[in-house]
Amino acid sequence: MNNKISVPSRSKKTVDFVEGDLVVGRRAVIDGTGTPPTLKVSGTVYCEGDNT
Repeated sequence: MNNKISVPSRSKKTVDFVEGDLVVGRRAVIDGTGTPPTLKVSGTVYCEGDNT
């Protein structure tokens, strides 16, 4: 499980499932899929900056 998905700073991405780690840049927006929107991460979530 060494996979890593990165969402660059100030970008927006729609993600369903991350097999591994998720790295979120400053002011990045991540949308889940489905109703209600969900996002599943099997590893660790690393967030840069303030988290809201």
